[in-house]
Amino acid sequence: MPRVVTMDRDRLQELLQARAQADQELEKLRTPMTILFSDIKGSTAYAEKKGDVEYMAMISRHHAILFPVIEREGGRIVKTIGDAILACFQEPVAAVKAAAGMQRGLVEDRKGRDETNQIHIRIGMHKGLGLIKDGDVFGDVVNAASRIQNQAEVEQILITDVLLDAAKSAGFECVKMGRAELKGKDEPIDLYAVAWSEAASQQLIQQVQTQYEKRFKDLRKQQDELEETFEKARDQWRTERRNLTGEIERLEESMERARQAARAQTSEDLQSEIRFQLEEAIRARQQLEEELLRQLKPVPLRPWNG
Repeated sequence: MPRVVTMDRDRLQELLQARAQADQELEKLRTPMTILFSDIKGSTAYAEKKGDVEYMAMISRHHAILFPVIEREGGRIVKTIGDAILACFQEPVAAVKAAAGMQRGLVEDRKGRDETNQIHIRIGMHKGLGLIKDGDVFGDVVNAASRIQNQAEVEQILITDVLLDAAKSAGFECVKMGRAELKGKDEPIDLYAVAWSEAASQQLIQQVQTQYEKRFKDLRKQQDELEETFEKARDQWRTERRNLTGEIERLEESMERARQAARAQTSEDLQSEIRFQLEEAIRARQQLEEELLRQLKPVPLRPWNG
């Protein structure tokens, strides 16, 4: 049998008050922040192909290019996770500028390098309230930025709708790319890609065009399926209508035969009733005549004895 633990009411109240005070202190640590997550494309395959030494050299080059860009815009590098960077910004406009600077810095680094030694990253960003403790950051804003980064394409900067104004203030056009489910949100939020360069703008235009073409094909397919379903339904309706019309005609014929039979039966019954009434009238007349004859028959006189 499980042990039942009892607690004094005053002790319970004391613990509840301590919990409320701790929550208040924790709430004070929550602060607005913009989180940036970046990740290198194909780093695992690079390490397997090139080996650990060249992999670490590539990571060092990656850090040397990107860390100064983040810090120049007032960001703080919270930590690196393998080939990923987690950075935190107080100003969302500066965060978007840093993301664009990171992509541009790698564009310059790729010049003159063969494709196997080029570094390509994808970036995801989100703004919200987070907790800072011992130099690290915590909260849904961090998890959301990581999830958004996972949805980004290579060489893409993907942001949430709460950063859209910041991106425009930083001088960048944005294109809506879809929606994402985020923890704590009842509805999915819109995701936007930042056009951080002319090449990125052309890439976004191509992606949007591809999306619309796919959407058009899907809609056309749905239209064809609906038309096919409509034609089948119409053919079925016509068949059922013909069947129903035939059934109605057969029913009307049956009703007409029933009416004719009823009229014939009614006429026969009426004639029988008339004959019966006529015969009854004749019998009644005969009885009446016989009764009258009996009444008119002379009564014989008795002899008189005087």
